[in-house]
Amino acid sequence: MDKYFLIGAPHCGKSTLGRKVAELLNLPFFDTDDMAQENIGETSIGSVFNLYANMRFRREQQNAVLNLAEFDGSAIVATGAEVALIPECVEFMQDIGVIIHIKRKVESILEELKNNIASRPVFVEVNNGTILDFRERAVLSYVDELPHYEVAANFTIDDDGSENYGVELLSVLIQSIMKANGD
Repeated sequence: MDKYFLIGAPHCGKSTLGRKVAELLNLPFFDTDDMAQENIGETSIGSVFNLYANMRFRREQQNAVLNLAEFDGSAIVATGAEVALIPECVEFMQDIGVIIHIKRKVESILEELKNNIASRPVFVEVNNGTILDFRERAVLSYVDELPHYEVAANFTIDDDGSENYGVELLSVLIQSIMKANGD
């Protein structure tokens, strides 16, 4: 039985698509961001952002991935963007499952973030006259991290269409992998 690990940039659709496909395929769903936040005991989004800065959140994400070995059976797992940048996590995910890169154009993600700015905290930085928030900076770093995602992934889906289209792409891919594995 396989775990289906979803990797990619922040806000590329890992959690959204993962939850919907898990429900559609009647599979358990895990989100390493949620697992790490629960392990730390932080509920404030501001506190979680501060944890990113001191690396504690990253360690807890790594622990969340390792703890999934104890879960018997198939599951869909949305990982934090940084999980695929930790070589030990990539090796472990490859050993116990399949890694699927959810790829979206950076411009699409940034546009979505700008449209939803009221629903999230803003950490402002002035950079050459441009105001960026914390999440926008994370998305922009995706350009540098893209080669790591591509090397780590067994499969990639381009999710630049509607949410329904992304759900369809991911569900068809996972079903074909399950069929090939005899699940």
